[in-house]
Amino acid sequence: LMDMRMPVMSGLEALQALPAPATRQQTLLLLADIALQQGQLDAAAKLHDEAAQIDPELPELWLLEGKIAFDRGDFVRNVEAHTRLLRLLRRRAPDTTLVLTLSALGAAHDALAQSDAAIACHREAMATAQSLGARYAEVDAAVNLLWSLSEAGQHADAIRIGDQIRVKGALVHYQLDDWHEFWRGSSTERTDSGNGACEVIFFEEIEI
Repeated sequence: LMDMRMPVMSGLEALQALPAPATRQQTLLLLADIALQQGQLDAAAKLHDEAAQIDPELPELWLLEGKIAFDRGDFVRNVEAHTRLLRLLRRRAPDTTLVLTLSALGAAHDALAQSDAAIACHREAMATAQSLGARYAEVDAAVNLLWSLSEAGQHADAIRIGDQIRVKGALVHYQLDDWHEFWRGSSTERTDSGNGACEVIFFEEIEI
């Protein structure tokens, strides 16, 4: 079997031959992301912190910090990281990265039971996705908004905790048409947790 630590170990060795700071930072972030996907949170955090010393204004830096914080269950830090990322993204033209960041920030506020802040993020995410014509991102934002409204008791038609729901569909992976690098995969386990634990369902029928 392949030792999944090898990409990180080999990458660290290759760093010694990368004198350009920008290239070194991108490589550190890539290795940190690999470590995160392998569940090596301490290694991911260490690589991230080293990358942060090169250019703390790089958006990808704060995106990764948010992911690490999420996997650690540190939603306060997750909010801080995505808020910082949001400030950087607002300096440029809106795109799907902004939509996804707003959704992630809203989810972190949801986890902290900060309903008003969460709803504001999800509303902006949906509006931005609509303005961009990013249909899948819009649907994702709408689902997040519906959940937040339900939690806050602000939407009469929202599905509420305790409702009996019957659905027919399939677990799916999906990709954004306007951002091919973005994939979201469905979990197939009922007992998993953390990043990647959500079930993504393509609904054919739903009955409440």
